[in-house]
Amino acid sequence: KWYTAPGMRTGSCMLNYDVARTYNYIILTEGPLDVFRTGSPTQSETPGPAVAIFNHKLSAGHLSMLQPFQQNKKGIIFMMFDQDVWASTERQFLSLYPLFGDKLVPVQLPEDQDPGDMDHKDIWACLRNSARALNVTVEF
Repeated sequence: KWYTAPGMRTGSCMLNYDVARTYNYIILTEGPLDVFRTGSPTQSETPGPAVAIFNHKLSAGHLSMLQPFQQNKKGIIFMMFDQDVWASTERQFLSLYPLFGDKLVPVQLPEDQDPGDMDHKDIWACLRNSARALNVTVEF
């Protein structure tokens, strides 16, 4: 679905991780367009806390990269994958909950929506609503 360097192991990298790890929360998305559209809380043109995992399933390598959020109580992990894989996102949330607890927030998007197709303000509204639904406090 995405062109990467030949032989690149996408399960051990996250696009935009260098920027995202400076925030108190991280937003997991499937692909680069989702990252670019999400941007920062104030504008889509500024790199922000979203990362692309080049899939909708987290690998062992991805989980390793998320350790600072688990160990250091750094912040919230949003799982904002395309709506067409919502059932998979829910299953993954339930299996990862013992590791991350209430730091993990699945984000349900509007039907037939992909973050890469949504307006910047609508993406951030979905993030806020998803956190609020689980009584998770996060400062954007």
